[in-house]
Amino acid sequence: MVVSDNDTSNLQLVLFQYKTCPFCCKVRAFLDYHGISYDIVEVDAVLRQAIKWSEYKKVPILLAKVDDGYQSRKEWRQWADSVLVHVLSPNVYRTPSEALQAFRWFEEAGGWKQTFPTWECALMVYGGAFAMWLISKRLKARHNLNDDVRVSLYNAAKEWMNAVNAKGKFLGGNKPNLADVSVYGVLSSIEGCTAFQDLRE
Repeated sequence: MVVSDNDTSNLQLVLFQYKTCPFCCKVRAFLDYHGISYDIVEVDAVLRQAIKWSEYKKVPILLAKVDDGYQSRKEWRQWADSVLVHVLSPNVYRTPSEALQAFRWFEEAGGWKQTFPTWECALMVYGGAFAMWLISKRLKARHNLNDDVRVSLYNAAKEWMNAVNAKGKFLGGNKPNLADVSVYGVLSSIEGCTAFQDLRE
């Protein structure tokens, strides 16, 4: 459980996630930034036993014991979902060795060895790396990325930073707004990958 001492929300939340999924990272970043406590259930990326109960078969799934809520859409939050997130997979899984490195990091970051049997970890690491390397080629074409996908990643980062620099330290000015938290969440999903290290340089 992730507990915030400042949580006054009285919400009882359970996040079903893959530790390194960009969409899951966005949800965690939002909850952490706002000091909201939540339980985490790590979902097996291959068999997905933990979400068999749900008609919705993708993560994140956030269960809450509340009846109301709202969703606001902003240009940069949409950009994070429609542009930034789509340049990640082709970059993270650009080569077989980068795909394998990424899945080994996912295994470590997600605590898979503590959660799943050895054979299942091996299936997720090696099977997942191979599958995502193949899929990344289709994603590159689908999203019209540059032949050198790093160029697309760098261009997206420049676009974001130009918008941030026009506002101050954050897109929200002196403090992060929801778009800042969303972009942070998306990028944190690849922090242990070669693509992230390349982006930082």
